[in-house]
Amino acid sequence: MPKEITHWHIAEKAFQHLNADSTLRRIISAHKYLYLSGAVVMDTPFYLLYGKGKSAMYNLANQIHDTPAHSLDFVKRTVSLSPQQTPPPVLAFLLGGLCHVYADANFHPLVYYFSGTGTGETPEKSRTAQSRHHTLETYLDLYYLDKGLFLPDVFYASRIFKQVEMDKAGFVAVLKRFFSIRSESEFQYFKQALNMHMLLQHLFDWNLFKISLLAINCLPGLNIDHWVSSFYPIKNPAPNTTFKNRLKYRHPVTGQDLHQSVPTIAQSVHQKILNGFKTIEGHWNKSTLSSALDLLPGPNLYTGIEGFQKSEMKYFSTEMDVIELIFK
Repeated sequence: MPKEITHWHIAEKAFQHLNADSTLRRIISAHKYLYLSGAVVMDTPFYLLYGKGKSAMYNLANQIHDTPAHSLDFVKRTVSLSPQQTPPPVLAFLLGGLCHVYADANFHPLVYYFSGTGTGETPEKSRTAQSRHHTLETYLDLYYLDKGLFLPDVFYASRIFKQVEMDKAGFVAVLKRFFSIRSESEFQYFKQALNMHMLLQHLFDWNLFKISLLAINCLPGLNIDHWVSSFYPIKNPAPNTTFKNRLKYRHPVTGQDLHQSVPTIAQSVHQKILNGFKTIEGHWNKSTLSSALDLLPGPNLYTGIEGFQKSEMKYFSTEMDVIELIFK
């Protein structure tokens, strides 16, 4: 994560910046739901929150998000389905995935610096880290909702996944290769995760459900802040009140001092996406696409640095109230 609205906004802005005569623009236009599905599907396995498949799905998502290798390997193994030329529907889906990679890699260092990882901590501290992480990403969604490209009552993950421009058997084959799913039982867990993804994202903005969660969270002995924080607040903040200023933080791996605003980070994301699109456009209809992908940055989606994983993060600042940080 970031969450769906943020990923869709970034993907849509990248699409809008493509030239009118761009081949990729035509492909995305004809397969918009596949493009938008690709922009969020990497987070789908995380949505299986309980049951015996939870661990398997976490590992499935984490092999892409926290890989020690080149993070675009999922593109290479998916294009190998069609060695001569990647079909336009598959390419649209993968372009959405590329947007996800660069969005995560650029926003996650900021999010983790102010939330911590929670790894190796007590259950209470781990929940607090999750809550801070989810809160930052939820309000980042609200920041982008303010821009008006995607509204939660218009775009739901359920609508997007159910309208992909590909037959079911073909989409299943792509998903299995995309995630390197090796067994039918593992794919059944993925289907459960996808159903949970579509359901929960639909509920993020449903006030009755949010009120129920808040009431449950008030019961003695219960603390589900790490779940509640994924849902939009009952009342959204006024326009132009979140993430107004540049934020001072350090890269959680290197300790590098950073002073950036959300728009500045987003600008860097878009430039990397467009550079990637340019490379892919020059090779997609040739047998050289797979090797060309090696020329693109393949950053770890948590640290933003290729070859460095989340376990290597050591610089954090979790003292400030996260809501105060958002409205600072």
